[in-house]
Amino acid sequence: MSSHKSLAAHYVEQMQHHPHGYAIYEPVSGTDLRPGSCGFFDDSGGWTTIAQLDDIESLKRAGFEPPPPLEEAHDKVIRSWHPKCSSGVSAADLDLGIGVPETLQLPASVQAALKYTSSSDFGAILMTDSPIEKKGYLDKSPFNDWVRDNSRQLLQKREMEIKEHGLWIIRWTYSTSKASINAWAGTNKNVVVGFQVSTFGTAFGPKGEWHRGHADSSWDDYVPKESTDKLVVFAGVLRYRYSKHFWTDAQLQEGKKKKAPTRSSQPTDGPIPLDGPNAKDALVCEEIGADDESEDDED
Repeated sequence: MSSHKSLAAHYVEQMQHHPHGYAIYEPVSGTDLRPGSCGFFDDSGGWTTIAQLDDIESLKRAGFEPPPPLEEAHDKVIRSWHPKCSSGVSAADLDLGIGVPETLQLPASVQAALKYTSSSDFGAILMTDSPIEKKGYLDKSPFNDWVRDNSRQLLQKREMEIKEHGLWIIRWTYSTSKASINAWAGTNKNVVVGFQVSTFGTAFGPKGEWHRGHADSSWDDYVPKESTDKLVVFAGVLRYRYSKHFWTDAQLQEGKKKKAPTRSSQPTDGPIPLDGPNAKDALVCEEIGADDESEDDED
């Protein structure tokens, strides 16, 4: 594992194969991180909020223009996730025989057990309680329009952070009532989890709970302070990267003649031009996470 990268950076990178978006190393309260939140994730994985686009009054108080109308997506899917693993982590069934061996440190009531190992120098497992709730908005264009209309104010307030971390807008979230994360460096580690069946569904098979070995102290557990709150573990985001010298002098001169690039003439999903001392720079949008429900993996 690269020595200069933190576990948080490796976690984000190695969980990208899941189509749910940006993997959050330390789950965040759904009150603080929700669809329409604008801010940034820092190098340690921590989230900082700059504005909430669904709160018009707070936007006005902060000097921001409100966004165009946001159309909420009405999700009707009940999700139950198996443990989510980073790239290079594989699972093997363990034969429990006539009972659960004491060495596994699992509840005696589990009916199945899996051993996870990593073939690379990093591994991670995310375990979540069911159900997994998805919330979000259908269209990304209102967010692009909002950034375009408020780029000057955003840079006046948070120029250093935006240049370093980019500007992030949350388009949708996946959240749970409890999350547990085990992340490690090296290949000499095994993680065992067990499954306890609670009900047998006729359409979707057995339902139940996942348990980890009691002796494994490398798990980090997260629960919200408020019982009505949820924890966000994945987020679909629009990340606006600050690009210096995006426009050449010739492009700027041409833009003055043809009235481009300007906020009014740029396509909704194109690079967002800046003005003043940042006239050569731009905010370039990158979308993280699929928005097609059919792409959800249920492993």
